[in-house]
Amino acid sequence: DVTPRSHRLPASYRCTFLDTYARADGRLAVEVIDQGGQFQVSQESCQAYIRAITESVDKTTAAVIVQVPDVFGCIGEFEELRDKCRQTKTLLIAAYPDVTALGLLQLPSDFADIVVGDVGSMCGAVNFGGPTAGFFACNPKYLRQLPGRLVGETVDADGNPCLCLTIATREQHIKRERSTSNICTASALCATAFAMHCAALGETGFTDLALACHSRTSQLAERLTADTQCRVLNSTFYHEIAVELPNGVDAEQVVEDLAAEGILAGVPASRLFGEQHPELKSLLLMAATEVTDDAAIETVVAALAKL
Repeated sequence: DVTPRSHRLPASYRCTFLDTYARADGRLAVEVIDQGGQFQVSQESCQAYIRAITESVDKTTAAVIVQVPDVFGCIGEFEELRDKCRQTKTLLIAAYPDVTALGLLQLPSDFADIVVGDVGSMCGAVNFGGPTAGFFACNPKYLRQLPGRLVGETVDADGNPCLCLTIATREQHIKRERSTSNICTASALCATAFAMHCAALGETGFTDLALACHSRTSQLAERLTADTQCRVLNSTFYHEIAVELPNGVDAEQVVEDLAAEGILAGVPASRLFGEQHPELKSLLLMAATEVTDDAAIETVVAALAKL
């Protein structure tokens, strides 16, 4: 399976979802900064996109949300955007589709005020039934605006370390009009599984996990470049890459054909962007993780070499 595990919803759905929440508030609006014209997948276009976002930020901007890595797997540099957001007192939010990226990439605390992301890859498979868990962290000065409950460490009457409910902003604990969270979602099992996984790995093990993901993806990219006519468009990546298939073949059809042979080759970019961008017809988004073995890479490379 070399299918990226971060691409679960079409971009149009995600934007509509955010816009619905903003319109319900009545004071906010969501603006999507697109690349304009045709998509060009490269490190240069990734950075140009970030510059376009930076230029659009002004004193009326409440917050900017950036995905790390981006949808094509490219890793951007956010120092200029960070500086512009600080000048205009704009919140910079970094969203990580896969929490394992934090084991290898630049720490979000270096540039972001708030960081959110998904931990599903470390707490259960997609066929677990649907629920997953996410993570939410922020600069300490925003601590009391976080939704939900925060557990802190203290000492009991005998001086022994213990845990206690430090901040509770749910309506069960404080007046409803003051609460920042009144949503009840049963994802505790997933969150517990993630916490146990992290505890078992430790800091060094978490980094080793991220390195294994990147190493496997590097191996996949090298084999595709050497043994097929496919072209890997990323010059930077973590564990997802954008691959241009040869001879203008339809990536969606290739994915369907290989799926019939028991090979999950990836996600066609057209599935995420629709018919508005025909230049993405031959673009395939692929990934490799710590569980992708040599046999899986050999199988998919051999299949794509036939194109």
